[in-house]
Amino acid sequence: MARTHTRRASVLAVAALAIAGLALFGFAGGGSAAIKDAPSNQTLPTISGTEKEGETLRADHGDWSNNPSDYNYGWQRCDSNGSSCDDINGATDNDYKLGSADVGKRLRVVVTAKNSDGSSSAASAPTGVISAAGTKPVNASAPTISGTPQDNQMLAALTGSWGGSDPKTYTYTWRRCDANGNNCSDIAKGGTFKVTSHDVGHRLRVLVTAKNNAGSASAESAPTAVVKAASSGGGGSSGGGGSNPSGTCKSGATVNVKDIAPPIRLLVNKWQFSPSVVNRATRTIVARIRITDTCNHAVSGVRVWATAIPYNQVSVEQATTGGDGYATLTFRMQSGFPANPGRQQIMAMLVRAVDPSGSALAGKSTRRVLELPVNAR
Repeated sequence: MARTHTRRASVLAVAALAIAGLALFGFAGGGSAAIKDAPSNQTLPTISGTEKEGETLRADHGDWSNNPSDYNYGWQRCDSNGSSCDDINGATDNDYKLGSADVGKRLRVVVTAKNSDGSSSAASAPTGVISAAGTKPVNASAPTISGTPQDNQMLAALTGSWGGSDPKTYTYTWRRCDANGNNCSDIAKGGTFKVTSHDVGHRLRVLVTAKNNAGSASAESAPTAVVKAASSGGGGSSGGGGSNPSGTCKSGATVNVKDIAPPIRLLVNKWQFSPSVVNRATRTIVARIRITDTCNHAVSGVRVWATAIPYNQVSVEQATTGGDGYATLTFRMQSGFPANPGRQQIMAMLVRAVDPSGSALAGKSTRRVLELPVNAR
């Protein structure tokens, strides 16, 4: 009886050892195989590169545990606060070229890491706000004010000179200052300003803001002389013969150059080139140039003369403005283009506008240097 009990104890011991061994290898009690471990993100993905239209951003997948064998990328476009992000169709590489749709937005990248056990994803922090291509305006010479600072007289804002990418638009804010030109406050918008009795004893300034696709910048004029009261003799009128001897602004949208008198001046106001970028294959350049006066009239009858500097890059051309103030000039490429092969980036176009009935030097005239982008490579 004792021998039977001993034999039964031995069998139970062996069975216990067998069960323990099966458990060790994951087979006891119907258990599964060893636990599977998909990749797990340790440090978030990052994005490098210049946050500007036309530039390329590059994603780094970050750090992951459990030995990922592959990474997938998905770029997302977010609002300017970095939220409300949506997938960008087809953007599945680790680099991404910024386009016009990205301007004013932020981007992020979602990285999915994979191994044989599974996959998981992690998103980068959003980029900064994407800026437009080109460079924002930079003031080279301050705005100025044309006209007489006197009650009931019309003043006109001149933009000054600006660098940066074209095209640019300009807005004007007139400011009334104390007698020393300080402590200024905004009083009006627009390219011209009619002086009133409220301005007498004060000085005036104009703040010009230039804007393009890349951004904006502002510059302020020097103050005018102290504004005087209206003269006792009364203001002159334009008269019935079409002349304007008093030099005051006339009504209407258009004026002939013969009817302009100082202090009113001519301005090269707008321009457009076709093509917008000149290259070695370019044979002709068509320019539309608009002339206005400092009262913001379109000026007809102005002779517009223009060519590139240095000379001999294009032909010398001239045309006369129509009722809309525009002159159209067609330039032919010359042997002097490009002026600096492989390195020229702009073509400087010298424009002169004159009253053909007067002296080109002492008469009614203006000039301006325009910039036309060049790709000479």
